[in-house]
Amino acid sequence: MYVPIQTPKKPTNGPGPGPGHGPPATSGELSEFERMRLEKIKENQAMLRKLGLPVAPPPKTSKRKLIKMPDASDGDSDEDYIPEDDEGIDKKNFEDDNDSKHDDFYVAPTPVVSRTPAPKKKRKTPSRRRVSKSTGKRLKSAEKRTLKVSSLRERLEAAAKEEQQEEEPVDSVLSRKSFRMAFERARPTSNNTLALLNMMSTRDATKLIKKLKPKNMIAKKRLNDAHHKKFRTLYLQLQCGFNVLLYGVGSKKLLVQRFASRWLTEGPVLVVNGYFPALNLSGILDSITKDIMQAYSKTFSSPLEQVDYIKKFLPTWAPSVYVIVHNIDGEALRENDAQSVLARLASIPQIKLVATIDHILAPTLWSARQSSEFRWLAHDVSTFDHYLHELKYTTSTVGGENEDRASGIAFVLKSLTPNHHEILMVLANEQLESYPQGIDFHHFLGLCQDGMLVRTEVDMRNHLNEMKDHHLVETKNVDGRQLYYIPYGNDVIKQKILATSESE
Repeated sequence: MYVPIQTPKKPTNGPGPGPGHGPPATSGELSEFERMRLEKIKENQAMLRKLGLPVAPPPKTSKRKLIKMPDASDGDSDEDYIPEDDEGIDKKNFEDDNDSKHDDFYVAPTPVVSRTPAPKKKRKTPSRRRVSKSTGKRLKSAEKRTLKVSSLRERLEAAAKEEQQEEEPVDSVLSRKSFRMAFERARPTSNNTLALLNMMSTRDATKLIKKLKPKNMIAKKRLNDAHHKKFRTLYLQLQCGFNVLLYGVGSKKLLVQRFASRWLTEGPVLVVNGYFPALNLSGILDSITKDIMQAYSKTFSSPLEQVDYIKKFLPTWAPSVYVIVHNIDGEALRENDAQSVLARLASIPQIKLVATIDHILAPTLWSARQSSEFRWLAHDVSTFDHYLHELKYTTSTVGGENEDRASGIAFVLKSLTPNHHEILMVLANEQLESYPQGIDFHHFLGLCQDGMLVRTEVDMRNHLNEMKDHHLVETKNVDGRQLYYIPYGNDVIKQKILATSESE
């Protein structure tokens, strides 16, 4: 908006002072309002300077250029008076406003601004649908996608062909060859083996564990007292035809022994150490048939036949037989055949089975049929005791010829027959004297037949398979031949195998 300004009066022709005889308005004069405004700004600036604050420069005043009013003598009328600064004012409108009744003031009209209309949004033309060249029908969305993928694949293949056609610079070829040659050089190998490690034996570890001061004795005593209160429940479950499975953290051997000594007094008790590496399933069944049923002359062709014999004639000998298996998940009993025989034995009503497990995956040993034959009732009896008895017969997995692994040979040899000892001594003597890498089967068979240890090849293979199961004998292929050897050092063979056999 324009600010209304005062229109100068027309000069009069008469003499004397009048508005027309005063000095004409100059172009540098300011209105009274602008003059007061500038004075106020100066006062504010002076106050800011006294306070030490920054002062902004004064705003530029819009000085309106006033045109000198022409005299009547000039012959120009009011129609010719138009302000020079108002560039956007229409002359016709100004003349119409000037002829109004207000001769003293006029209001400048607002400039006419030409507004261009906003461009209209173009309507999207529908995309042309693709048409197959062969059929002339419109393609579906899936067909369009496959068409785009095929075209993209063609572009990528073309770009790959162009890259292959380009020659590779010589510098990059040389750098790749030198890089490959640097990594294809022979690496130095170390002579260090696991057998050279100075490993602590199980005997020394057991001694150190025994020297440790027991901790949390009060809490362990309360826990054992709580387990002792379960003995009556365990006994009632056994009498009702179920078998008891005990699990938890810590050794449970002492706890089970206390339960057997206090509550299982009505019949014979058979204790089986499942953690013993040389445990044989036939030994468990023989203990029942020979020691309890006193069938010394009876022979069986298979363990299942022996279990059927126990099921048929056991009620005449004992109303109930308690079988305690420490670590039924031991290495010697983890095979499916062994678990099937034990499940068949536990299904006999006169057999009362109490077993313990320590492996976290022990329940996966049994199938649905075996679990139904076992009829388990599981109880958590965590004792937090050390596994001193269970670790006594374990073999170390590091350092194959250390004391731990060799110490188990004596226990394994006790479970074998004298014929096995003689065959093992033949192999040990040949390995120490003539064949350090191993002995061929046919040569080994000839030596055993000369010593009247075996008769046929089948007997020889059965003896060797039993010794392989106990890790006394192993095989290896050398130049296409299968050689049998003892997987221990010469010192172990002399001290553990030959010395034990000679003492017996």
